[in-house]
Amino acid sequence: MKLIILEGPDGSGKTTLAETLQRITKGVVLHGASMGDAPGIRPDNEKIMMNFHDTLIAIAERNLAFGHWVILDRLWLSHIEYGLAKGTLTPIRALEYQDHFVKKLARQACYVFCLDPECIRIHRENLDPEHPYDDEYMRMVLQGYAQTYTLWESLTNSDLSTIPTRSYFLTDHPGPEKIEREALSIMSWAFGLT
Repeated sequence: MKLIILEGPDGSGKTTLAETLQRITKGVVLHGASMGDAPGIRPDNEKIMMNFHDTLIAIAERNLAFGHWVILDRLWLSHIEYGLAKGTLTPIRALEYQDHFVKKLARQACYVFCLDPECIRIHRENLDPEHPYDDEYMRMVLQGYAQTYTLWESLTNSDLSTIPTRSYFLTDHPGPEKIEREALSIMSWAFGLT
């Protein structure tokens, strides 16, 4: 599989890993977004985000058709995890959103969950004014990703059980050389899934 989706909280190493994978594969990096936690959410937010994520997938598929690797730095799962943590997305709606994208990406993508607990400290120390989340909120988001990863790993006989997943912890790979080795390992793993 040449479509790698990186998911995880802010500060968990997704972008660093995406940039390293892009350099090694000469692929394309696309950046997803989450608006599940945005203040003053529009009533049609879910439709807007679903269309946005569908468009990113269409762009990814075009690049895949040309033989390029595609690395998505976030996609639909971030929208769910941030929205559930903030309480702006209901569990029922989250399941509908998940179902749409799991079916759409079945047997096309593999997921790397960036789950480093140090992301809470890293986020605090590098606070982005666009994402001024407190530690408790970041803990909830990280916990949501970790639970999703554990659930996906444990399921059998469902659409979710067909999704290849692995985890990544940035602090286990300090320094560019170790990040590059992990990126090569991820690339080899993903390529072996085809």
